Amino acid sequence: MSLDDLVTMSPSLRAWPTEVLGMVYRLARVRAADETGLPERTFPPGCPYTLAQILDERFHPGPEEPDVV
Repeated sequence: MSLDDLVTMSPSLRAWPTEVLGMVYRLARVRAADETGLPERTFPPGCPYTLAQILDERFHPGPEEPDVV
């Protein structure tokens, strides 16, 4: 069951993903630093993806595109 399914079944949860995204990302950043041995500052301080991107099953984050001049 996806997050979209849960929100559809229980509309009162609609705001919940937005409310917890920052907290969950901070925790993930700490865990990523612990697991990789890299400094926490290696990882972006805020989630680099929008909630819409995270929930989009077709979205695939890839390498950043270079700026085209």
